[in-house]
Amino acid sequence: MIWALCLANNTPEAHRKKEGDIIDTRPADWRWGTRERMGFLVVLVGSGGLLSSQADAVKLTAPLFGDGEVWWPEGEPPEVIGKRRYAVPFARLDVLARAQGLLVDWGRVRDEKQDYQPFLDSGVVLPLATLIDNKASGLRLSLEDIGRIADYGKFETITN
Repeated sequence: MIWALCLANNTPEAHRKKEGDIIDTRPADWRWGTRERMGFLVVLVGSGGLLSSQADAVKLTAPLFGDGEVWWPEGEPPEVIGKRRYAVPFARLDVLARAQGLLVDWGRVRDEKQDYQPFLDSGVVLPLATLIDNKASGLRLSLEDIGRIADYGKFETITN
């Protein structure tokens, strides 16, 4: 299944979204509004069947919980210590884009006055595997990690 990841541009305020934070997930054919297109970067990713529903994909928008939970637990929610747990570094996107022959103007991506969506508008689909970082560990998510996110629960070990 192909998903659209809505990624944040950097904001200067503390405890706010950071560049590359996964803000939203939608099906690939989602029609993004003008404000979303100007304020975020949308990237198409192939999930290889790991995220088979919107309910699974939206788990990539979870905050960073102090107790290590991957998704909102039942009962009393734990302390939130970060706006978002998962992010896609723009430097990694640049490498993957170039490998696909797509040259991205990162100045235009970061300019919130421009409707510039190089990944979305070109239709380039990036592999979900090794794309996303877990900000709790500082490591890249593996396919096994993504499968665990889809199934809830805590990470016991995280691999590169």
